[in-house]
Amino acid sequence: MAEAHPNHFAYGRMPLPDTTESNLLELLPDALEFLCEARGSGGCVFVHCAKGISRSASCVIALLMFERGLSFSEAWQTCKQKRPIVYPNVGFQEQLKHFESLLSCNDRTAPWPERLRQLRPLVPRGSLEEPGSHFKIHDAIGQAMGAMLGDLEAFLEEAASEPDMSQRQAEVWKRHGPFFENVQLYHALPSDQTLLQRTRLTAEKVCRFASGGKAVKGGGSAANKALALDDNNKAMALGKMMLAWVNASGPSLGQGKLLLGGEYDSDSESEERDSGRRSRSRSPNKVLLMCCYYCCCCCYY
Repeated sequence: MAEAHPNHFAYGRMPLPDTTESNLLELLPDALEFLCEARGSGGCVFVHCAKGISRSASCVIALLMFERGLSFSEAWQTCKQKRPIVYPNVGFQEQLKHFESLLSCNDRTAPWPERLRQLRPLVPRGSLEEPGSHFKIHDAIGQAMGAMLGDLEAFLEEAASEPDMSQRQAEVWKRHGPFFENVQLYHALPSDQTLLQRTRLTAEKVCRFASGGKAVKGGGSAANKALALDDNNKAMALGKMMLAWVNASGPSLGQGKLLLGGEYDSDSESEERDSGRRSRSRSPNKVLLMCCYYCCCCCYY
């Protein structure tokens, strides 16, 4: 993207494709330095990518964690209060959780330049898919998927003995739906191949739960029945998304291979995908950080 107003803005760019395995962590020290310098000089900051969902949100979440000492979940919720649709891809989520652990070793009483100096040697460099990486992204994704599957399995087991789970299931679908949708759309892959069969079995249980229409049984007002039916529809959609991920990822995991990912990009959904018209060797998607000195345009503060 061209620097349209160089006399009014200072521009900074992060070359960061929106894929689960892209190394966000190694870019954060430079991004934070740019942001902190701008804010420290009294300027406002506008952080954006193509759609303001994954990459730019991840940068702002990292800034909140660094500046305010917030946890990853706290920083994410702070962003969502201003922009509800923000949702870092699952790989970035796990990297930001790791970033939280790195910040726990940081001296928060020190000036921010010193804190960044301490942070730089700690962030993993290069590919997060290499065996020698200090932070293995596919292991982290697998742990996150395992935890979410565990929650679903516990809910389904509890639902088998409870007469009415309508209130609880609304919370379950709201929490798990976006996660597994993200896993499926980004073609996220865990290193643990056993998660493939586990996801299939859990997805089939979710679909059976939805097909049974348990939530709409037992009377109640028309409004409550409508809400329960909506929950069953969400459950069915979740189960189908999980099965779609299994079917798409099964061949690669079964052969012990990991997909490169990047076929879906929530921040670049409208960008050209036809490899015949756009070469993959061209400049990758980027986050553009704009430090505004003359006008107050700030999305998150």
